[in-house]
Amino acid sequence: MPAAVLGPAVLAGLVLLVDRQFEGTRSPAEEAAALASLLQLRPGTTVAEIGAGDGSVAIEIARIVGPDG
Repeated sequence: MPAAVLGPAVLAGLVLLVDRQFEGTRSPAEEAAALASLLQLRPGTTVAEIGAGDGSVAIEIARIVGPDG
């Protein structure tokens, strides 16, 4: 199901579940790739990460969505 069809609250819940399931077991790049797949992120997608911690996953997500995201 495309991420655009899901509401923001559902997406936030999915991201939280994924994050907690793999916490500490994946690199930031691996986590970003998993989230990008789950949320169907692509270049140009706008993303806001709330509670980004040290920002390492946010940096990787920014690489995925590029300068227009």
